[in-house]
Amino acid sequence: MRVAFLLLMIVFGLGALIGYQVYGTPQATVTEPPPPAASPSAKSQPLPEIDYPPKRAFARIVDENLFHPERRPNADDGPERTPAPTRLDPGKPAFALKGVVITPAERTALIKLPRESGYRIVAKGEKVEGWVIEAIESDGIVVKKEGTSTKVKLAAPKATGARTPRRRTRTPRRERRR
Repeated sequence: MRVAFLLLMIVFGLGALIGYQVYGTPQATVTEPPPPAASPSAKSQPLPEIDYPPKRAFARIVDENLFHPERRPNADDGPERTPAPTRLDPGKPAFALKGVVITPAERTALIKLPRESGYRIVAKGEKVEGWVIEAIESDGIVVKKEGTSTKVKLAAPKATGARTPRRRTRTPRRERRR
């Protein structure tokens, strides 16, 4: 009796599956109301122009890794607050050196200013916040202000906490005995 019932259920299931494959799923018939008639003045009006933000507004995406565990919300994301006054040591530049490019033709440096989004490319002789770039070296730049020279070293990269993959070591093969 059980075998007959199981056999009947299998046949019924296969019949239903074949019916759906051949005839498709049943569709409900719904009558849609006709679209409203558009006024003649609506057709003659052009679409409003889209006002895109400047490309510099997206510099934060490049500056800060979205998925970094140490990332914190920017002050721009929340309610407006007045920034706290920062006291800077007059003997040290406020910018950070992020990179140095040295080619046979030129030497340039990539710096990050605290009050600007993005980076600035500078060369020897340029003035940045009162500091004059005197020299660009492989490990930093030398800047001068009011007769005092200071060396700004390359900023160390932030630790991401990610592990470096272990290097596979080859195990010596055993010689086969013949």
